[in-house]
Amino acid sequence: MPRRNGDTIRSLWNGNAGSNPDGWGFISWNEVAENTHIKPMQKWGSSSLNVLASLIGGAPAPAPTATKVSLPTPTLVVPTVVNTPLPVTSAKTVDDKNSAFVYSSGWQTVATTKAYGGSYRETTQNGATITFPFTGQSFSLIYKGGLTFSKFDIYIDGALVGTLAQKLGAATYQVRWDYPGQFAPGTHTLKLVFKVASATVNRGSLDAVIVR
Repeated sequence: MPRRNGDTIRSLWNGNAGSNPDGWGFISWNEVAENTHIKPMQKWGSSSLNVLASLIGGAPAPAPTATKVSLPTPTLVVPTVVNTPLPVTSAKTVDDKNSAFVYSSGWQTVATTKAYGGSYRETTQNGATITFPFTGQSFSLIYKGGLTFSKFDIYIDGALVGTLAQKLGAATYQVRWDYPGQFAPGTHTLKLVFKVASATVNRGSLDAVIVR
C-alpha cells in the first residue's frame, strides 16, 4: 500500500481513534521486505516515524464513562529521532560471467550488445537456481524482461526476501530491480530460484548484480 506522504498512517490512526481505544498496537508486517517499515532508514529517512510521533503527541485522551474508574492520563513520551548516517559504500556491478556466480543446470549464455557486458544468462527450466556470495548491505538485479518472462523467488542467507516478476509488455534489456532494505555489514549469499508460470511464460534471466 502506498505511503501517500503519511496519509496512509493518518487514515489508520483516525479510523481506530473513533472507537476510543484504551491502548494501541501499531504493527508493520514484514517491514523492510515489503517497504512498510516505520523505523528510520538511510534510504527513506524517518518520515513515517515522524508522522506516527506527531499523531501520538496530539492524540486526545479517551472520554471517561460512568462505568469506568477515571485514572490519571498517562504522559506520552515521544523519543527524539536521531538520524545517524550509515557508512557510505560504493556500488559495484558484477557481470553474469563473473566466476562468483554458481549456476545450476539449465542455464545458457545469450550474447547481445544490448545486455550489460555483452551477454546475459537465460533459463526455461523450472527450479533453476543462481547463487552469489557478496560483501555489502544491499543489492540490485539487472535482467532482461518481456512477454514470455516469468518470476524468481529471491533469498538472502536462506530467507525469502522478495519475488521478482520479469514479465513486461515488450522485450527490454538491462531492467533494474532494487532491493529496498539493508542488511548488517558483512558477507551474504544471494539465491535466485526460477518459477515457470505457464507453457508460454517460461523464461528467466540475469544480466548482472549491483552490490552496495
